[in-house]
This record gives sequence, structure tokens and C-alpha cells, in this order.
Amino acid sequence: LTGSRKVAEEALTGSRKVAEGWLSKQDSDWARRWRRRWCILEHSAKGFSISYYQDAKATHCYGTVPLSGSRAQAHTSGSAFAFCIQVGGNAEARHGVYFLAADTAQLRDSWIRLCHQSAL
Repeated sequence: LTGSRKVAEEALTGSRKVAEGWLSKQDSDWARRWRRRWCILEHSAKGFSISYYQDAKATHCYGTVPLSGSRAQAHTSGSAFAFCIQVGGNAEARHGVYFLAADTAQLRDSWIRLCHQSAL
């Protein structure tokens, strides 16, 4: 039943979950606070992206990070196990850089690897 429900969900939404889990995301406002978000890496007709939500119920999407043509790398931005995703070619454009942090180095490296694979 779970498998058929997943296939039905993919058919309705046109997307497929690749990975999901808790990450902290740095706000893009002036305060730059870190907020824990439920993140889902998914593939749809538009390509790969990471959507982030308040909780694992994933009912209200706060935003989406497109991964096509992006670069992800470990980053030291005030949070342990942080990494950044640069969207597009302009490293100076703050709105094109997303800062995230995992709970462990191993999880951070897994998310970075998935981002690299999804950006191709």
C-alpha cells in the first residue's frame, strides 16, 4: 500500500522525493538567524530542487532552492556542519546563495553529494 500511495502521489504532483530530513537554514534577512527546517530534495519536470518546510508534515513550503546548475560546498558560516548552495554564476549575489547546516559532518557530506549529483 505504501508503494502504491507513493506512485499515486508522484503521478498527482509530478515530483519524486530523492531525500528528506532536518537541516538548519540561515535566514536571508539582516538578522541571519538559523532555523530548523524539514527539507525535501525532489525531482520534477522543472528539475531537482530542495524545498524547505516548518516540520515533517510538509504542509506549508517556505521556499525552494533550485539545484540545476548550482554548486554546493562545505562552509564555515557560524554553524557546525554548514554548507552553502550557490545558484547561478554570481557568487556576490546574496539572494543566489543558500546557507544550510546538518546535524553531523556525515549528513552534511551526504547532502552535498546529492546536490552535486542533482546539479548535473
